[in-house]
Amino acid sequence: MNDLHKMFLSLHRKIQLLITHLPEITNMKNGQLLSLLLVLSSFSLHAQSFKGTVSDASTGEALPFANILILDGDTTVFNGTVSDVDGRFTLTTGGTQRQVRISYIGFQSKDTLLQAGTDHLIGLTPDASQLGEVVVKADRKIHRLENGGISTDVANSPLKNIGSAGDVLEKLPFVVKSGTTISVLGKGAPLIYINNRLVRNNNELEKLRSENIKKVTVITNPGAEYDATVSSVIRIEAVRPPGEGLSGNIWARGNQRHYMQADGAVDLNYRYNKLDLFGYYWIDRSQSRVNTTMNRYIVFPNLNNAQVSMLSTGWYTSRSTSHYMQGGFNYEFSPKSSIGARYTYVTTPNQKGEIGLPTQVVLSDDWDTVLMQSSQFPDPTSRIEETESYTHTTDRGKSHSHYLNAYYTGAIAPWLQAQLDMDYYKGGSSRDQASVTEMNSRGIVFESTVAPLPDERLTVSTSQNYDLYAAKLTLTSPVWNSELRYGGEYSHTNNDQGYFVHENQGAEGLATNENSTKQQSIAAFASYSKSLGKGWGVNLGLRMEHVGFDYFEQGKRVDEQSRSYTDLFPTATLSWQGSGMQMMLGYRATVNRPSYGQLRSALQYDDPYTYETGNPLLQPTRIDDLSYTLVWKKLQVMASYKMYRDRILGVMQRYNDTDILLYKPENIPHSQGLTLGVNYGFTLGWWTPSFGVSMQKQFLEYNTTEAKQTYNKPFFGYNWYNSLRLPADFTFRLDFTGNSRGHTGQTYAYSTYRLDAQLNKRFMGGNLIFILRAVDLFDTTQNKSLSVNYPITMEQNSDIHMQSVQFSLTYRFNSTRSKYQGRAASESERQRL
Repeated sequence: MNDLHKMFLSLHRKIQLLITHLPEITNMKNGQLLSLLLVLSSFSLHAQSFKGTVSDASTGEALPFANILILDGDTTVFNGTVSDVDGRFTLTTGGTQRQVRISYIGFQSKDTLLQAGTDHLIGLTPDASQLGEVVVKADRKIHRLENGGISTDVANSPLKNIGSAGDVLEKLPFVVKSGTTISVLGKGAPLIYINNRLVRNNNELEKLRSENIKKVTVITNPGAEYDATVSSVIRIEAVRPPGEGLSGNIWARGNQRHYMQADGAVDLNYRYNKLDLFGYYWIDRSQSRVNTTMNRYIVFPNLNNAQVSMLSTGWYTSRSTSHYMQGGFNYEFSPKSSIGARYTYVTTPNQKGEIGLPTQVVLSDDWDTVLMQSSQFPDPTSRIEETESYTHTTDRGKSHSHYLNAYYTGAIAPWLQAQLDMDYYKGGSSRDQASVTEMNSRGIVFESTVAPLPDERLTVSTSQNYDLYAAKLTLTSPVWNSELRYGGEYSHTNNDQGYFVHENQGAEGLATNENSTKQQSIAAFASYSKSLGKGWGVNLGLRMEHVGFDYFEQGKRVDEQSRSYTDLFPTATLSWQGSGMQMMLGYRATVNRPSYGQLRSALQYDDPYTYETGNPLLQPTRIDDLSYTLVWKKLQVMASYKMYRDRILGVMQRYNDTDILLYKPENIPHSQGLTLGVNYGFTLGWWTPSFGVSMQKQFLEYNTTEAKQTYNKPFFGYNWYNSLRLPADFTFRLDFTGNSRGHTGQTYAYSTYRLDAQLNKRFMGGNLIFILRAVDLFDTTQNKSLSVNYPITMEQNSDIHMQSVQFSLTYRFNSTRSKYQGRAASESERQRL
């Protein structure tokens, strides 16, 4: 310690000498100045990194902009910094331990000893003598650039009282929500975490109330620790209130649309000292009806482009009841070290669907002339029938899954933090389908004396059974005053699928098929974050993945479809933060592996004019993603440019040169995509509006021997959100969203827009919350599209009838919440199942 003290005194004298002779130094030659800098830099080689988080000891809330001062004895300040918006700080100085003083307005100052390489948690006690006297006002930034994305301070924004976590996500910059599906603009479906725990079912977003959310970070350039299939991540940081005993939330929701739908849940947590026991049960009873119009055109190039159209105006209804049950525990050794396990069971024991599909086959006017001139139909009595049919289909299905996750997180050594996650996932589903088509005639060419054909009957069933086990280890170590994250993953998957034809009268080509896949995946990753000074920072990462799987059909291994891949996926992020502006430039290589459903070989019957199938020869899609993000005051900008190799798209084809449409996934060799988004918001008294505009444009061609087709029309989106703070603890929202026409994949989507309104009222000090919401006030939402794959064109218009009235009631008691920190070890593989 004496040597360390002498070293600091020597440094102090050097700094004083430097200040005294500063005018002379500025006149030095380059060589002289370099020599002086080398002498002074000798101290920096012995510098250490001291880290920590400052929080309110009574509530656990982070304290931003707290002062951290390094002391010599009790009075002389050598170095200092302030905590960031999340209460975190980093100091770089000499020695292996330093005495510091932490101070914050309204709290008692605290002196403590920091150890190098240890992440400290420092709690400050509120100062009762100051709480009633000091009022601090500040215009806090709601949006910040951090962790490879945009972070939103929900606790200090109007989103705090919007309802659930799902409602919060819907209003964030560059997040798109359609029904229960959440995606990030230009990035696709994200992984969503709540306090480091992966969200497995979106109803978990409903049970988390917005007032319990501290912040949400939308990561548009994930690091190497995430699976290569991941293009975006949403991390939700929820408040963890202190306290012991039993706590919980009880909520119920109703939705009047075509039918009355309802769901509800009970979420309980019991805390005793460092042990948490938690349980959750959710039930959902849903039913819906969709009216749809489809017009499918088939051109016959070998018959002078004569055309057949099949016009269907039908309906679809579905009913189901789902149950979601979860229970588990976690034990917290310290704020940075804990262990736990969680079991989840999900079941839909009875799902029913029914389809009514009347179809009329209409011929173009030139068919008679074509027949007379065609050598294919030499018989002059041959003619085309304009036919009518009616298809009635019933579906019965069920599904279930078991999921067990266990985790450990903690410090193995002062320089090593570890997170270990283990998964076991098992489940299955089955479906029975019966279809009857009444028809006067079938086919394209008929003799004039042909009698009506018999009805078409089909009874089939499908099944899927799977199991998955996986493990992931993530390690964190301080290296060169920065952070190194590294680790590995392993997963093993079995997936069996079957398509069984029990009765077939008239449906062409359908046959029983069984296939299975066995896959093993190994991955290793490392990422390094470094501050470069003057606001600059860099993160570099590399991920290696080896995936091998065996494909079996009818119990026999198929060599052509069994394969293995070994790939490297680099990531890089360069960021800059100034006083009023933050920017980030990122690159990430990702892969989109085909789902097990897309790899199936069975032919599936949808209706007499539509089949679908998989493609066991599909290759994974490799994506190079270059992104840019800007946060300037209240403005957020995001841009992304993607290059695809072997992009997977669903393509319409003629089945065996008949008038039956076949949907089949195929690889498109090369395509690109460009996404731009701008968001701006501000607060004016009781009114907080925000505006968003986005553009997505793809550069996509699909070529066949008959035609070259492009799908390049840009797709624009827009939103205008309004939050109004009203007296008596009321909050009112009026939100307008819409999009223009444009291409997405090979589909041309038509424009649509909608207006929503919401009224929130809080009772009993915020423990009872009532929400009334009107969705699509003017019933303007439509799902209209046009798909063209020459020689096939399909127009579709579905009346999804979004207009509805929703209401929910939430009651919460006590304040404790589970501190479970387990993550998933295999989310991308689970999604493929």
